[in-house]
Amino acid sequence: MYSIHPKVRIVGRSNATFGPSLINATIRMHQQVFAPSLRCCRDGYLSTVATHGDGIVSDYAERISTNDSLKKDRIWGVKTELPLQKKIEQFLETPPGDLNRLDLFLKTDDLMEESCKLGSIKGMQQAENILNRMLQEKRAVSGYVIPAKAFEKIIFGWGKLADSSSTAKMREILKLMKREYIIDLKQSLSDLSEDDSEFSRASCQPTTETYNTLLTGLARIAKRDATAAFEAESILDEMMICHRENKWHTKPNTRSFTHVIQAHGNTGLRGAADRAERVLKWMRNMHQSEKANYKAKFGREYNMDNLEANIHQIVTPDPRVFSTAIVAMVNSNAKGSTHRAVTLLKELLDSGEKLDIYAFNAVIMGYSNMADKSHNPMLRYRAAVEAENVAFMLLHKHSELCAVESEMSDEDLDVYWRKQLTISFNNALNAWARSDVKEAGQRADKLWQLMLENPLLQPDRISMNTTIKAWSRAFNPLKAEEILNFVSDLYDSGDIDDSAKPDGVSYCTAMSAWAKSNSPNKTANARRLLETMLAKYSAGNHILKPNIIAFTSVLNSACTSTLDKEGKDFFGISSAETEEIYSIALQTYNEIIDDTYLLGLRPDTFVFATMLKVIATHIDASSAERRQLVQGVFDDTCAAGQVSSFVIRELRVASPDKDLLARLLGSEDLANHLPSVTMLPSKWIKRVPNKPRFRHVDKESTSPRTK
Repeated sequence: MYSIHPKVRIVGRSNATFGPSLINATIRMHQQVFAPSLRCCRDGYLSTVATHGDGIVSDYAERISTNDSLKKDRIWGVKTELPLQKKIEQFLETPPGDLNRLDLFLKTDDLMEESCKLGSIKGMQQAENILNRMLQEKRAVSGYVIPAKAFEKIIFGWGKLADSSSTAKMREILKLMKREYIIDLKQSLSDLSEDDSEFSRASCQPTTETYNTLLTGLARIAKRDATAAFEAESILDEMMICHRENKWHTKPNTRSFTHVIQAHGNTGLRGAADRAERVLKWMRNMHQSEKANYKAKFGREYNMDNLEANIHQIVTPDPRVFSTAIVAMVNSNAKGSTHRAVTLLKELLDSGEKLDIYAFNAVIMGYSNMADKSHNPMLRYRAAVEAENVAFMLLHKHSELCAVESEMSDEDLDVYWRKQLTISFNNALNAWARSDVKEAGQRADKLWQLMLENPLLQPDRISMNTTIKAWSRAFNPLKAEEILNFVSDLYDSGDIDDSAKPDGVSYCTAMSAWAKSNSPNKTANARRLLETMLAKYSAGNHILKPNIIAFTSVLNSACTSTLDKEGKDFFGISSAETEEIYSIALQTYNEIIDDTYLLGLRPDTFVFATMLKVIATHIDASSAERRQLVQGVFDDTCAAGQVSSFVIRELRVASPDKDLLARLLGSEDLANHLPSVTMLPSKWIKRVPNKPRFRHVDKESTSPRTK
């Protein structure tokens, strides 16, 4: 039986919030926005505005009351109850030159942000419309400069959307930004020639921050379009050229290189590790060069221990960029990518570097992938052991090996470490669960018990479900259900909250354990767990609403009980008993088709394929019932539009003779040779996923097996 340490609390997710932190409320009255326009006012506004909320409006209005263009009626005043679309329409419909400056300065930023937050193409088009209206106002009113933040918000929005057109859109906005800066620069030569520094604050000149916003978007887009990573790397060259030739503040910084490395990692390409390492090497070489230049210029070494003590900052590899490089290597599909990541990690640790804990967790995940994909059981075992070793290393030395970016109180730091270490051990548990070695269940169970007893760890629902999964794949349903019952009892006794109680995944995994086992009673036990879910769901536990996977698990459990010539199966179950197994499966199938419990169930292709397999397993091929059942299930499949390759293969086995198969498929030719389900009526396959494994059957003629 499992025991739990008094200080250990099982939680739904290891995402405890940090303690309260001091938030300084500041008003963003950008000098680059106000300087040129206020210069035209010439009424002494240049003093600092120190009010907030409604106060800033009255204070601002009082100081600029002498400017006629600022006395125009405001569109919204300080009201916020108007819907976003209405506010945008009013803003866009106001004739050029008639906008109140308060609306320009205080509202456009909010409108753009709200539009971008919609996370849709329509929202981004709205944001661009706002920018275009600002450009119209700029042409109509002298002295108005659009701030860089306006352009950056739209670049960020397109990057976050990660649409197929996002890369082109971001580039388009950056190009527009550069063009407007040139226009502002020419205007400044006459209007602001007496104080160029003031113009530099007011201009929309692209900066390193602008390019980093673009790189952030490209890193996101690289998950779906690998060319974005190559675009991101070319951006670094562009930034250097703009800095060198135009004297712009666009020199790549640490974050710039981090985003490019992340972009390569997000592609998942085989060459991602090489490219990530190349960018990291570029950054490290640049760092050494700038350190030498710093010493030559200022006569002292660059202070790596206290960066704030330096006269200016240089590109410096930090724990985050190293961790990003390691994650990129792990994400690469290249052979040996995890070993490569481990080599870099050891090199950095040996040189005295501290890394984000994410780098270690990435390595554990890499070993987990190896434990899952390797064909050699010994290699799978070793990979799971290595994943576990890294987790234990973190448990004992996390404060020595890992860097924490922000300052935290002792209490918040404890919460942070419990959260991150729990993730580490969850990944190690997953390595054992995926390894499919005979020791997997026992090794995962030991980690689970350790998590229950160690106050530095905070086992959560993922920990529980992964351990159940390990026992399920080890064909031990009793241990899987023991864990499920243990946590259920903790919840029923009030020792854990709703966020930690077993969910549908917990029960489905335990049901899968029964289905995969050699137990003679596995169908009855799988059905028992399904009925437990139904009862608890009816009682108000909505997290246990059974889905199609839960019902299919019962069908799966009924597929593998076959009778020998003496009428007994491997466990000695008689014909009468196997009829009971079939009866449970048929009841479950009918409940799916009829949606008996009003769960909104929609049978998928696996339901029908599995039911055909149940029929082939339990119903005698010579019986009339077999023919009727096969035809009934196939009719249901056609009506649901789920005739996939899986269904066809099981139909060939379940059909007692070739004539029935030919009649069901519509022709003898299709019964003999069916390369793809696309040769069948379209309504039969309308809900079949458009993927080869669901649509391609086989290349050779196949006749049904006669029983």
